[in-house]
Amino acid sequence: MQPIRLISFGYLHLDDGPPPTAVRAEDVRDRLRGPAAARGILDLDGWHPPIQAVDQRARARAIRRWC
Repeated sequence: MQPIRLISFGYLHLDDGPPPTAVRAEDVRDRLRGPAAARGILDLDGWHPPIQAVDQRARARAIRRWC
């Protein structure tokens, strides 16, 4: 089995460049909770452990749904 490489990006943060090249792209915005609903983490970036933990759980759930 070949490994799966996931790239997470936001269209608003592409600086007018193209999105990453991919064989398959999934729009998961309707499957993930809005960040404004998660109180206490709005000032944190993606490098903070609480954010990475939420991100990893969300990715795992999304992958299980696609398989």
